[in-house]
Amino acid sequence: MSADFLPEQVELIKDAVDTWSLNKTVKRASEELLELGLALLHYDRGRTDNTDNILEEMADVRIVLKHLEIKFGNYQKQLNEKVTKCNTN
Repeated sequence: MSADFLPEQVELIKDAVDTWSLNKTVKRASEELLELGLALLHYDRGRTDNTDNILEEMADVRIVLKHLEIKFGNYQKQLNEKVTKCNTN
């Protein structure tokens, strides 16, 4: 089950997005995605068995994805298409 943002959390994220440039948003998203990738690689390689770091990085990625959605628009249509495609392969 996916965690949804509470309305007040969305407002806090929107406030941050309003103060950030597109460049800062893109850099932050890239950084958070890389950190999640690194946490997953460390877990896969047996460098850690602690999943807390992975969960923290997943939360960071969800937040920056919301930032990107606010900047670029809703991606529900693309998400629906990709999920449908996954189920047909």
